[in-house]
Amino acid sequence: MPNDIEIVAIPAIAAFTQATLFGGLQGGSTSEPANLLNEKCDELLTTGALEKRPDSQGHYCWGTGVKRAVFFQGKDYAPVDLFQVVGPAQWGVIYAIRTGPGDFNHLLVTNRRFGGACPLDRKVAGGRVWGLSQCAPAQARHYAGMVASKFASLAEGADLPVSVVPTPEEDDFFSALGVPRWSPEQRTERRLVQFVRQAR
Repeated sequence: MPNDIEIVAIPAIAAFTQATLFGGLQGGSTSEPANLLNEKCDELLTTGALEKRPDSQGHYCWGTGVKRAVFFQGKDYAPVDLFQVVGPAQWGVIYAIRTGPGDFNHLLVTNRRFGGACPLDRKVAGGRVWGLSQCAPAQARHYAGMVASKFASLAEGADLPVSVVPTPEEDDFFSALGVPRWSPEQRTERRLVQFVRQAR
């Protein structure tokens, strides 16, 4: 039995045009686009079909990227984690990580310098695979060991010698890491460890 249901989705985005004080549309100007999935989730909160779910430390997660909730239908309920693929994140990375078991995924995104399966010239962070081939060896080692959220923030905001490796599909993600795309039920930590040992 699953502990929770994980949903990976690309939200529909709609242009939002503001009305003027007198009811007409404001001369073609638009404000921030509306994320229709966020709006639907907020609506389900008000009707009681969804309830925000705290983590083990009592913190709630209800952002644009991730929402943790409990879904209610009559007397039945289920914990639900919703992961939204909002650019520049890549579908292949997020879908694969949310499909397979946690121990497999952790090893998959850990750099080979630290006993994982991620190649020396790659970094998985911020829902993307980053290429480190243009970095100096010492710099690549530094980035490989950096916490993923810190690296993603740095890579997005600074002019680093890194590039995004496109992973629009799950196959692209596994290919970017040089790992076979096993079906989810075949993704075990033991199998991945054996593959990494043989690949050395």
